[in-house]
Amino acid sequence: TDLQHEPRIRAVFNRYRAKEREPLFRTRTIRSPVPDRPFVLFYMARLLGKLADPASSDCLISALEEDPNEAAFGRPAPDTLWVGMLQEDNTPCYRAAAARALGNIGEKRAAEPLLKVVSNLDNAVDTRYAAAVALKKIKEKTLLARIRTIAPGYPDVSVRNVLLSMLQDRPAVAAKQ
Repeated sequence: TDLQHEPRIRAVFNRYRAKEREPLFRTRTIRSPVPDRPFVLFYMARLLGKLADPASSDCLISALEEDPNEAAFGRPAPDTLWVGMLQEDNTPCYRAAAARALGNIGEKRAAEPLLKVVSNLDNAVDTRYAAAVALKKIKEKTLLARIRTIAPGYPDVSVRNVLLSMLQDRPAVAAKQ
């Protein structure tokens, strides 16, 4: 089965998480190779999400809680060659793929870390959106009161719409809290 490969995929994900971060894009030239670390992490997290094996949950939660967010190393200046990149280190946003994977797994333990990701505006919009979608899939009712407080004034429309849809999906539960 596909799940027989999950331990090896998770091992690759963990090995690349442990690798040292590659140089910032602003120190690179157009001929510099694109760093492989964020791409490998992105695709490994997506694979773990497709497999949806609960055994992957701990490493995916750890990536959200322990790895630096996308803004931690800065964003490209608007007048640079790399302006099209979301941030200087983690393009693509592998933590967004980790959040989505947790939603596919349906891991209830991930609800609190996912809400922290949504609440921290230093995370890339992609990562916050993926965390909101994962929260919606997980359907953790204990967080609805907190979601109700942040959703109406959330600064990003796409994330706000997902959060508000979570409240609309459960009107009876939301009314009780």
